[in-house]
Amino acid sequence: MRTFLTLVFALALAFAPPAAAQCAPIPGTGCPGQSAPLCGTNPAIGTNFVFRCAPSCFPSSAQFVVLGTSLTPVALPSPPLCVPGCMLACQPLLVVAAPGLTIPIPNNPGLVGLQLCVQCLCQPTGGTCFELTQATQVTVM
Repeated sequence: MRTFLTLVFALALAFAPPAAAQCAPIPGTGCPGQSAPLCGTNPAIGTNFVFRCAPSCFPSSAQFVVLGTSLTPVALPSPPLCVPGCMLACQPLLVVAAPGLTIPIPNNPGLVGLQLCVQCLCQPTGGTCFELTQATQVTVM
């Protein structure tokens, strides 16, 4: 009986739809008019997680990906930001000059439930200021 219940549970997990909150925009973050970074794949253990800066970040002369942990959104001053009211929501652990990243997630069940924050910093073409995209909360499954 125990083996049967284990099998039923495993099948239910295998055919369950992915959780909607694997990549969830964090409302009220970023600069006005910016959208959130896009998840190209689900952040699952044993896979490569792909995300890109939001389309609202282009065209830009430079894009930077901020990967970190979530924090209570903090208003940043303008300048260096282009407009007032921009909210940083990611405590930076890694900042990379790129329009997106591909991150291998080890096949380690201990990583399931880990939450990260992704936000992009964009410099408009010819500009001397920066804009922040809306932040996205990523939950490893």
